[in-house]
Amino acid sequence: GRHLHLEVTAQRLPDGTYLVITSDRTEAHTAMKIADEERQRLKALVGAIPDPVWLKDAAGSYISFNPALEKLLDLPADQILNHTDEELLPSGELEAFLHADQEARGSATPVTFSQMHRHPDGVQSHFEITKNPVFDTAGELIGIVGIARDVTAASDEFNRAVLDSTATQTAVVDKSGTVIGTNEGWAQFTRDNSDAPPNERKTGIGSNFFAVCSHIVGDDRTQAETAMNGVRAVLDGATSHFSMECPCVTPNGEMWFVMNVTPLRLGAGGAVITYVDISSIKQAQKMQARFALPLQARHPLEHRYADLFGGPRVHGGFVDP
Repeated sequence: GRHLHLEVTAQRLPDGTYLVITSDRTEAHTAMKIADEERQRLKALVGAIPDPVWLKDAAGSYISFNPALEKLLDLPADQILNHTDEELLPSGELEAFLHADQEARGSATPVTFSQMHRHPDGVQSHFEITKNPVFDTAGELIGIVGIARDVTAASDEFNRAVLDSTATQTAVVDKSGTVIGTNEGWAQFTRDNSDAPPNERKTGIGSNFFAVCSHIVGDDRTQAETAMNGVRAVLDGATSHFSMECPCVTPNGEMWFVMNVTPLRLGAGGAVITYVDISSIKQAQKMQARFALPLQARHPLEHRYADLFGGPRVHGGFVDP
């Protein structure tokens, strides 16, 4: 009562008879069926994973992937299949991705790295990506399998905790100067030193550092241009650091800050801008200068004594002649 899967080959002979050869392919058919079922189960499993998963051949072309990768790249499957990273990824992310591929090719163990990804709608996500080499039975590399886990929420929570732990005003801008992140110190300064609540929106996330500075007029215009040139130099890679002292007149009085700008070496790049309050130092310097004025108006004999002997001697408030 068993069913057999036979492979039949028939050939007509010269005398008009037929030669028929039958091969029992039951075991091979069963093995193929099991393999196909395994592929279907694996496809269903990978498809259910919320993280982007993909398989590339040794040349770097995508030969298999799940719907999560299509969603991440915002591309249909036919525009990903048999294409490479050079054709699919933004230039700002390409170098790090290709470098990780190169590491995976030369490693027998998984390679893990972090990378920022800008979605088509402009939103940035932070991913932890793992790539693993795939070898055949002869030990030859035949592909690279990868998985990307979105750790934006955890990363944002960690970054927020770090940023908010300091009172120093801190903002992160992208390559265009648009503010993509701030700490509580940055927002609190606007709330405490502005009589116009909407100003917080003008300097918060989504605002543009250059746009804000370009609207500054009057005596502060030169200072604003110096700040803009410094930030541009860091964003363009012309310098690795920019710093300047700058006063700020607020409804609560004059304040002084040291502005520091350093490059952001993640994702598509950008810069970190901080303002350190040095108002107390400036006030101390002014007080020191005020007290120094009476000392400069010393008695002529004191000046004479200083010239002759290198400095005055004071006894009871009078200069020793």
